Amino acid sequence: MTEVGRSTNYEEVDRLGDDWRLARRCRACGSWLTSPASVAAGIGPSCAQRESGR
Repeated sequence: MTEVGRSTNYEEVDRLGDDWRLARRCRACGSWLTSPASVAAGIGPSCAQRESGR
């Protein structure tokens, strides 16, 4: 089994198939992020909008 940590090898994650999904906590509110864009940014869309002042 491969452990996915801070230095993620995305080729290895792709090899694991559909049974695996990256997730992390939002840096602003602590909610779980599962969207690839949100995981990469480290923040969810609602919190990002609040941070930008919109």
